[in-house]
Parts: sequence; structure tokens; C-alpha cells
Amino acid sequence: MSSHHIVRDEQEPALFILDLEGVAQELLGHLLEWSPTVITISSQVEQCLMSGFRIDVVLCNAKEADDLKAGLQHQLPVRFLTAPDPEQYIYNGLSFLHSIKHKAVNIIAPFSTSLMDVVSDFPSQMTIAIYDQVCKWHRVYKHFRKWVPRDQSFRVTSGSCTIKGNTTPVLKAPDDHYGFFSINEGFIEIDASDPFWFGENVISP
Repeated sequence: MSSHHIVRDEQEPALFILDLEGVAQELLGHLLEWSPTVITISSQVEQCLMSGFRIDVVLCNAKEADDLKAGLQHQLPVRFLTAPDPEQYIYNGLSFLHSIKHKAVNIIAPFSTSLMDVVSDFPSQMTIAIYDQVCKWHRVYKHFRKWVPRDQSFRVTSGSCTIKGNTTPVLKAPDDHYGFFSINEGFIEIDASDPFWFGENVISP
């Protein structure tokens, strides 16, 4: 599998790789289909290369940069964004994509409160989706309407959401998200007083 420098359209979602562990090849193939800008962090470079990805941007510290450049000679040009603290990588990567006018980004990473907090700092004009091993998560600003097939499971991060449609609650997920299951195909509507995250299965667990 590879990503090639064929299409470089900031209207296409960039791919920001934070953790590839356990992510299905089927999902990766889908996200790489239109040759997006690929941005990753230093700890994921080796795995990206083993998977045959073409890397455009690497976030790393200054000491790592020279060694990474040597290992990525065959992929030049590659841009290196340095920061002393790995906790800055996500914010810096999203800031960079926003600065070059990317309208959307798909992030591959475990879904977590800390990641939600960083993403929430970015304006609503930049569409951000998070893909973990099973779900696609996206931020919803108070109201959401979507057609879902029968037997589709999904989650929300707020217990105060009002959900309309042919759904039934399921047991609260072990990650403290609230799970639901569609009884029939059709539209669901979700309302909340504050922004929340909606997750839907994209790969069968």
C-alpha cells in the first residue's frame, strides 16, 4: 500500500497519523485513496515506511531531525516541524495544516479525552475526524442529523444528548461513552446543549 504525490488539493482531507497499531488495512486504503497530504510523528515514521506510505510532513524534536532526514532521503521533499515536547506535536501539526488552508483532516489515533481537548481548540471551519481501530469520530455542534442503516451501532460522548429515531440504548461502553443501536434504517437526530463527539463503526470489531 502506498500514498503518492499525485493529488495535492487542500480540499482533500489530510491524513495525520499518530498511532497505526491495530488499524485495519481496509480503512487505511480508504483514507489513502486520493493521495492525501500525509503528516506523522517521529515514533510512527518506521511503521509508515514499512506500510509503504509516502510521508510529506514529520513532527519531531530537533535532535531527531537529522537521523529522520537520512532515513527519508528516498522520499524527499519531506518537511520537518520541530518542537521540544511531543505533547506539542498534535497541536503543531493541526496548526500547520490550518495555516496552509487545509479544510479537513483525518486523524488516526486512539480516541481520548486529551485528543478531544486539543482538537476542540481549532475553528469549526476545519473539519476534523478521528479514526481509531473501529470507529470514526467527529465533533458535532449541538445538532446532528444522519441516515443510518439497520443494526448500526454508534456512540456519543455526552449523556445529555436527546436522540430521536429508531434507536435503542445499549450498555454504556467501557470507555465511558454512551452506546446506541439502530433498530431500522432511517434518519436519527441528536441534539445537545453543548458540542459533543459522535462515533460510528466503520470497521466491524
